[in-house]
Amino acid sequence: MIAMARKKTPKKQPESRFEKSELIAFLVIFIIFATAAYYFFNTESLEKRNVVATVNDIPITQDELQWWYKLTVLPPFQDDITMYSFLKDTLIPQLILQQEAHRQGIEADEQDAEQLLGAYLVEHGLSSQQFQDSLEKQGFSLEDVKKSFKVKATILMLFSKEGISFTVYKGMIIFKDPLASQEYSQSLVDNAEVVIFEPQLDALLLKFFSKTTACSEQPILFTTSSCAGCDKSSNLFNGMLKISFKEREEWQLDKGDNRITDALEKGVPAEKIELFRHNNPGRAVPVTIFSCYQGIGSLEGHEIELRYLMEKMVKN
Repeated sequence: MIAMARKKTPKKQPESRFEKSELIAFLVIFIIFATAAYYFFNTESLEKRNVVATVNDIPITQDELQWWYKLTVLPPFQDDITMYSFLKDTLIPQLILQQEAHRQGIEADEQDAEQLLGAYLVEHGLSSQQFQDSLEKQGFSLEDVKKSFKVKATILMLFSKEGISFTVYKGMIIFKDPLASQEYSQSLVDNAEVVIFEPQLDALLLKFFSKTTACSEQPILFTTSSCAGCDKSSNLFNGMLKISFKEREEWQLDKGDNRITDALEKGVPAEKIELFRHNNPGRAVPVTIFSCYQGIGSLEGHEIELRYLMEKMVKN
């Protein structure tokens, strides 16, 4: 006997579970969730790659920042030009100008870079071998410098195309009309999307100071009249902050006095004592509180970190 397949009757289509408005609401929620998830995972990926900033979605890593900084800022000037200010004021604008040159189809070649480098050597009275020897002492090669000169040549070609006149002397760009060049560069910076990742910068630049949940609106230094390192810390603290941070405080704990004021206080306020004790179980001195950062021990040798925090606090 042959079994015959039973003819299936068409099933009735189920009614839609969503009304039109409900479907639209669902899609909107899904898009928001997807966007948030993308941002979260993309940001997490940038953090894992040690990205300190993005310029129009192009990343700048910790290694790139350090490379450009050491190549550009000579050791005698590194106390005055922090890596943070170099990032904001030099490297980010440089990348923005590079991107604009690329958008306009401008790209220097090896010959352009070598011509610029050759002029630099002549102006400084250096032979190629002398220059290479100097670079090797700093841990760089001639190819490293050619890379930087190629970037510079590209930017100079952009300025020329935009009608901005300049001369180059000993590696420095001297503009005929500095205001015009500044306005042009600033207009590009203003229209760029720049994101700076401060946690990655902190990880790179801070060794003495650490993040704390006990914050202060003004910088505070805690000392005693006899502790080792307190006098040097006081001199550094007040010498570096006296112009930009007039509201700073220096509490001498054993005398209960804020040494910044002319009046003699009669004790350290309770809220200041709490700041001093926070994350400081050994009650060590000196202690520096700078915004939401804390440093326990002498400030001597940590001036660059303090200057970095000063720049951040002034910016914010």
